[in-house]
Amino acid sequence: FRQRLTNTGDTHIDMYVRATRGHLPGGIVNPNDDFRQRLIELNQSGLKPVLWMTPESAHRDWQGDATHHKAFMEKIIRLYDDQASAYVACLECDEYWSAAQVQALVAHLKSKTNKPVGVHLTPSFKPEYFANADYVFLQTGFGKTAEQVKALVAHAIAVTGNPVVASEYAYESRSANA
Repeated sequence: FRQRLTNTGDTHIDMYVRATRGHLPGGIVNPNDDFRQRLIELNQSGLKPVLWMTPESAHRDWQGDATHHKAFMEKIIRLYDDQASAYVACLECDEYWSAAQVQALVAHLKSKTNKPVGVHLTPSFKPEYFANADYVFLQTGFGKTAEQVKALVAHAIAVTGNPVVASEYAYESRSANA
């Protein structure tokens, strides 16, 4: 998989650091896994890890109070900050947290690291969620033309003033449409 990414010119790779369940190729996700060696391998292969702190609502890892989330994020930064290139507070944050909650978590992350911190939402663009983020991980939605995706990215840049990473824009990343 790493070779496929580097062959296509990718420079970064997304990695969830918390998932409480799920069968993926290669086995079961272990939420207490030690990712250090994996992160070192990724960096050595030319792929800079972007660590995603909270998976989508289906995993229900978003539940709990802010103290719990902040403690988890602090632990991840303490353990892996030297290997991470950036962080994303949450996937599809607007499905389960308010803009104020996301802003508070982003501020907390930024108080613990000098690495960029991004936010990812559902396809609905809500600028208030990106208020203090360094990056916009933009889910444009599926079935859009290349021109529509370009327009959505340009709009996000214009509104937030932040770099935008196009994220979740095609069902199959190896397709011609993607």
